Amino acid sequence: MYRVDAAIILGPAMSANPPSITVRQQGPAAPAGPGRWRLGFDVANAGDAPVRLEAAWLPHGRLRAERHELDALIAPGAWWTLAVEAAFREESGTKVENCFIILRCASPLGERWQVLARFTVIAGEDGAPSCVPEATSVQPVGFGQHA
Repeated sequence: MYRVDAAIILGPAMSANPPSITVRQQGPAAPAGPGRWRLGFDVANAGDAPVRLEAAWLPHGRLRAERHELDALIAPGAWWTLAVEAAFREESGTKVENCFIILRCASPLGERWQVLARFTVIAGEDGAPSCVPEATSVQPVGFGQHA
């Protein structure tokens, strides 16, 4: 049996209390041009400390938005709307699994975290993406990278 020490995984400068963030689509997507859609996402801070959003992007090949630098402070219990324009070209009824919104955020102590909000995306009758939340995970920035 192995014992895992949080200090080894997170490093000496990281706390074991990552932010508690939820992400959900805010209403239907709006057309933004051929194969492009404007989407809004509610990013909620369910934790007890403020969280600063530094960047956001959607990296999936079938629902994609480039990285955008942000500077949004979300107080505990509050939410912020992330607006993106994403490429999505699927026929009505198509399901696309394992799409992510990646958020880079920081704590008041300067700890940096990466939030991975996973969605299944379903194309509506007009091809508009509808994002169904599946899971959210949080990792320290740099987790899993080799030195």
